[in-house]
Formats: sequence, structure tokens, C-alpha cells
Amino acid sequence: MVILVVDTVSLVRSNLDRLLTANGHEVLTADTGKAAVEILKNDQRISLVVTDLHVAGMTAVDLFKATRNIERVGDGGNSSPPEFILFTSLRPDGGMNNTDVQLLHETAALGFIDVLFKPLVRGQLLQHVGTVKGGPTPK
Repeated sequence: MVILVVDTVSLVRSNLDRLLTANGHEVLTADTGKAAVEILKNDQRISLVVTDLHVAGMTAVDLFKATRNIERVGDGGNSSPPEFILFTSLRPDGGMNNTDVQLLHETAALGFIDVLFKPLVRGQLLQHVGTVKGGPTPK
């Protein structure tokens, strides 16, 4: 499966890239929301986006909504937009501001697969990645 990892922190992108690649996935990365949208416009193979709540230039909600306007046509006709997992260090019980709490609730309402919290729990991420339609079972 092709996965896009979006995070402003290069170490996070690198760690997720290494983990997901070692488990049989092709990984693309972006450090801004704008870069992520461009990658999504140009690569129809992406099945999953793993993104932080705030990426340079936009929120995860903005990024999700932007993907819904991208026409995805493959060999079999129109294809579904990628699924999303939110991966954030912000925690509802850890002093999030009201705007961030609202964004967190909105991700659930929009249909994000789940919210995962940093630091990474390796098995948890791989389990969620394995639930994405058309994705291979993790090693």
C-alpha cells in the first residue's frame, strides 16, 4: 500500500517512513499541507494519509477536506479518496485549547480511521494501517 506521512517534524516523518517501509508499504512524505495536497494530486496510488493535527499551512481537517476535491481516476474508473489516520502529540486531557479539541472532534466526524497519540505505539499504528481497504496485512 502507498502511504503519505505528513508532519512538520523530519524525525517523525523519518521514523514512520522506516517503520512502514519495513512492514511492506511504500511511503511518501510531506512537511506541509500544501506539499501533501500536491502529492495527493499527482499520485493516485495513495490509500492512506497519516497526518499530524497541525501541519505547516493547514490543519488535518483542512487537508482531509482538500483531498475530497481531488479527482482520482484509475484504470477501473473513479477511485475513493485516501483514508486518514490522525497522529498527534496533543491530548484531550493534556491542556489542549478549545480550537484543537474542536478539530479533534471534527476529525472523528469526518471519518478519520482513528486518532493515535505520540509517542508512537508501533503495533497500534500497524494494526490501523492493516484495516485500510486494499492494504496488505502488516508483517
